[in-house]
Amino acid sequence: MTRTNGRLDPATIRYIKLGRAGGLEERCIKEGICYIGFGTGDSEIFDIACQASISGAEAIWGALWDELYKRESDRSEQQRKTAASQARNQIRSFYTAGEETLWITFFAGRLYYTTLDKQEKPQISSSDRGSFRRVLGEWSCTDANGKDLSIESLSGQITKTQLFRGTSCEITDGPREYLLRRLNGEQHDYISAIEKSRCSLETGIVDAIKALTPQDFELLTELVFSRTYRRVGSTGKVQKFVDIVFENPIVVNGGVETICVQVKSQTTISKLLEYLADPQRETYGRFYYVFHTSADLTEDFELPLEYQDEVQIIGVQSLATLVVETGLITWLTNKAG
Repeated sequence: MTRTNGRLDPATIRYIKLGRAGGLEERCIKEGICYIGFGTGDSEIFDIACQASISGAEAIWGALWDELYKRESDRSEQQRKTAASQARNQIRSFYTAGEETLWITFFAGRLYYTTLDKQEKPQISSSDRGSFRRVLGEWSCTDANGKDLSIESLSGQITKTQLFRGTSCEITDGPREYLLRRLNGEQHDYISAIEKSRCSLETGIVDAIKALTPQDFELLTELVFSRTYRRVGSTGKVQKFVDIVFENPIVVNGGVETICVQVKSQTTISKLLEYLADPQRETYGRFYYVFHTSADLTEDFELPLEYQDEVQIIGVQSLATLVVETGLITWLTNKAG
């Protein structure tokens, strides 16, 4: 792929729909090929397109237009001309493209991108009523930092391209700039400023959380979890093992998942292991251990294998992030100030 100082910087970016209604997406992604139709599965159109792409002669591209025009005989004169021109132009973009053109498509909830191998000749596929070109390397669905390019993480100015009714189109202007930033793992200045401010905010929240009384720390934890789960047990020390009990409000097959949350302002690894070994823990579907201060326990503490699917440790840094995401900053500053 064309890069400038290590940065992906193609001359052209084009979206392409792989097969009718995307029916060849999976095959193309897995086999490292790219597909176009427009009758190129017919040997006559395929041969003319190949000759034109090799010679570059406008006369041969004109002959391709003539052949495409002939095959639109059931349309009006203007419709025939328009269809022939659109097909010829898209075939030309596909057959002549090299590393200077980046191709994107969507498959299985992700954006994929690649360039075509100029050294490999197009291959006809009469059964698919089109032709293929081999990609250079493979299709990629991660940015320069290895981050997954899931559709949910992308702006609508790019994902709306999936709704394009034709086969291929060029991506230009604002959408092009946005896409290149994402592929190169870059951020717009205002996003960098927001993340810097958020980092500073969460640092202050960590200090504020540590200033809470044990009772207020427990109440904060309850408020955070209540934004997702439904509380069914009160905070307090009625039971030795339980601080707060929640239910997952999403019921599957009539079952209800119960969730136990144990809250500790200060704790140790040995105290955590004591709770994990308590038989009462097994009565809950999930167990969260929330704390803000410890001399030896950290959030990335490696739990024994038998607990890893059911137990989660939440330290003060993760809790600070959750405070921001659940809109509890004002509550916290009032309590800690």
